[in-house]
Amino acid sequence: MTSTVPNAVQHTDAAAPPITMFGPDFPYAYDDFLAHPAGLGQIPATEHGQEVAVIGGGLSGIIAAYELM
Repeated sequence: MTSTVPNAVQHTDAAAPPITMFGPDFPYAYDDFLAHPAGLGQIPATEHGQEVAVIGGGLSGIIAAYELM
């Protein structure tokens, strides 16, 4: 008699290592970008002291707020 319930297929080949999490969502060398000799650019002097609002307190919002300080 055969079963109508599907069974999980068991693979025995262990050639590939398991997938693991490393770093952020995308592999971007942000530290190298910050340490670059050319810097991050310049803000015109007429725009200094301008108030801005950063929406969101996640990683992107925190980085944006840090860069705007």
